[in-house]
Amino acid sequence: MNPTQQQILQIAHDLFMRFGFKAVTVDDIAKQAGISKKTLYENYTDKDNIVYAVLNFIDNCMNEEQCGISKNSENAIEEAIEHMVMLETILNSMNANCLPDLQKYYPKAFLEFKMLEILLINVVS
Repeated sequence: MNPTQQQILQIAHDLFMRFGFKAVTVDDIAKQAGISKKTLYENYTDKDNIVYAVLNFIDNCMNEEQCGISKNSENAIEEAIEHMVMLETILNSMNANCLPDLQKYYPKAFLEFKMLEILLINVVS
């Protein structure tokens, strides 16, 4: 991933979490990133592509954090609690519209994200 893609991804992530997936436009992302829409489209084909990239980014972050929790926990109870805290932190950082927007406007992405949540909950329990 090149630096421009990373910048777009981070800004899109921040905007999506703050305002929801529906409310944020490609124009908003490009403007916040300080790039033209043309540059954005050279790196991501469309908003759907950005949404999937953001979800993949979230997934990678969650996986890294889970590995760290598993590695650093002293026992299974501490590990389970840390996993629950991580999930709560992620969900609390999201705008209330994020999941409904994802479900309504990006159903395939929502199902993939829901699977991540289910997997995480299964790890905790």
